[in-house]
Amino acid sequence: MTWALLILLTAAPGGPSLLENLDKLAKELHTSEENLDTLEKQKQSFELELASLKTQLAKNEIGYRAINVQFKKRIRSLAQMPNGARVAVIGGSDSLQDYLRVQKMLRLIAGYDHELQQEHIQQKKMLTSLTQQVQIKENDLEETIQGIQSSRETLLSQRDKKLHFLQQILDSRPQTKQL
Repeated sequence: MTWALLILLTAAPGGPSLLENLDKLAKELHTSEENLDTLEKQKQSFELELASLKTQLAKNEIGYRAINVQFKKRIRSLAQMPNGARVAVIGGSDSLQDYLRVQKMLRLIAGYDHELQQEHIQQKKMLTSLTQQVQIKENDLEETIQGIQSSRETLLSQRDKKLHFLQQILDSRPQTKQL
């Protein structure tokens, strides 16, 4: 390195030297690259979580549809049963033993209907919750993608700035005659 170039790089009265500016740009560039790497890893993590949630949502939708079909069949069959048939089953017993057996059967049917209803409600709540979680993860992923794009733009800007700065240094150094 010639003395003239060394003086040019270090001499900046009242401000930072060219080398300090170049070092500052290099550090900013490195920081931006690290931020970009962090955002890329975060994006991959969000994508994995989102895929897992979508799989779980699909499984729950299948379960919900199956329960919904059972629930609708049960409601339809109850609606088609005339009120007199229910009373006839209870009142048509010939003995105390028949009456107790019919009562037990009706309690079992009512218990099944209640469990089916509760499962239907629970599955619906789970689907709503999973749908909300998927939406949140999709929003997080979108924000991360925007952050990555912004970080890439910043990185490109800093690289251009560094290249421009280096070009200025090369353009401003004294031209030496070649022998």
